[in-house]
Amino acid sequence: MTRDQFVANLKTATLDTAAESEMRSILNPPGRKPDRRNDDIAAWFRSLTAEQQQLAIRFAQLTGDSVLFGVLCVLDGVRSIRRSESVGELQVAWHEDGEATILNGDDGEMLHDIFGSLIRK
Repeated sequence: MTRDQFVANLKTATLDTAAESEMRSILNPPGRKPDRRNDDIAAWFRSLTAEQQQLAIRFAQLTGDSVLFGVLCVLDGVRSIRRSESVGELQVAWHEDGEATILNGDDGEMLHDIFGSLIRK
């Protein structure tokens, strides 16, 4: 798997339907005893016009984009999660057919840059 494939697959698996799926779940909670913690959000969303609802969904999508961008920055080592002075390295590797491909690091395009290009299309 290449870095481009990893980022595209990650985006597909996490973001592409997340905002709309979550909104559907909030508006129509699943299960016999649904979680009622989001009833206020559902009421607010229903009070919006169709255009305003689309803006709210887009805002949720932008928030998701920002979160994934930040996670990829951490994986690339350009945003720290350390709380101490110790130095460590985080590696993301794809293992297939007995071979490992390092997907982050300094020897290629950064994952967050690849993602940034994807969401600006």
